[in-house]
Amino acid sequence: MERKEQLLQLLENVKEDLKEQLTNLPLSKKISLINEINGYDGSFDYLTVYENDTEFFELFFSNNVMEAVRASYYGDYKFIDDYVGFDYRGNLKSFNSFEFEEEFNDAIDDVIYWILENYENIDIEYYINTELLYKYFRGEF
Repeated sequence: MERKEQLLQLLENVKEDLKEQLTNLPLSKKISLINEINGYDGSFDYLTVYENDTEFFELFFSNNVMEAVRASYYGDYKFIDDYVGFDYRGNLKSFNSFEFEEEFNDAIDDVIYWILENYENIDIEYYINTELLYKYFRGEF
């Protein structure tokens, strides 16, 4: 097997490993990872979520109650959901834990691609075992 083929196979192994690790992360770490990525470049703004509590509304709508009402009316907001964020129009979008997991899993290939391109820009070791990832970047087989 040529070196190029070996690198391509290793890349596939890295992607599979990352997918398994990310899928098995606890919900709190998935949310933290997405928020850290968004703190860097906003790639997954649509997945940024906050606890659906008074603190969220005070932070984003403290001086404008009518804006909160508008954002919830035109958005997809449910008071009983665990998490809340914003859709692409600035309206509220709420999630329960299951819905966030689904959204995360739908975006997992994009998250993996982002990690492969930007892993040095976040504290990736906090989230996953990086042994195989680093082997790939060092060209080890």
